[in-house]
Amino acid sequence: MTAITTRWMASSGLLCGLAGGALAQGVPGIPAPTHDWGCEVLLCLANPNGPEAVAPCVPPIERLWSELAQGHAFPTCALAQGPGGRSYAKLSVGGYDPCPAGTTALPAGAVAALAAPMPATSLPRAPSGALTSYAAGSTGALYSGIGDGDGYAAWTPDGGPPPPKVCVAGALGTRLVPVEGGYASVNVYQTLVVAPARGFGPVIDVYIDDRWWQSVRW
Repeated sequence: MTAITTRWMASSGLLCGLAGGALAQGVPGIPAPTHDWGCEVLLCLANPNGPEAVAPCVPPIERLWSELAQGHAFPTCALAQGPGGRSYAKLSVGGYDPCPAGTTALPAGAVAALAAPMPATSLPRAPSGALTSYAAGSTGALYSGIGDGDGYAAWTPDGGPPPPKVCVAGALGTRLVPVEGGYASVNVYQTLVVAPARGFGPVIDVYIDDRWWQSVRW
């Protein structure tokens, strides 16, 4: 696992601030730069406690907000390459978190149900350890998929809130459930988690070794 070296973290003042978190152990794919602003931004955005949770991160992140507000390009970290892939952050607009690791978005129009109650320990977090907006589904309920949630506006045409995003894993097959006028086939899963839209606006998605790490809203 490629780690941010202790030498660079100490020289940049970040080691003491992050000593209690996962970043003190190093994050895969983030290099040991020499005070490169883009790499400092990437390191700070990857902190599960927040991009400005430690004092040394405040100047580079405040500069980031200022640059973005002026319409300038998002900075890059050219050295962020490890054996597991590339690490980077990108700016987008959206209202849903990516599906937690090990789950996929229920396709738009598909209907799903949870086979059995999920233990509390299985409730998802982002790979960084930060909390996500997802919660376990309920048995006895049916859930309609919206895919990745792309294309949903802040409100539906009838003025209501956008639908929740559904992520599933462990397909067990289908079962028939009674609906008005007959029966419908429903997909049954071992894992089913649901998240409401988190507010549509700018989002920074952080990827470590080409895998989503966490999202930062600003």
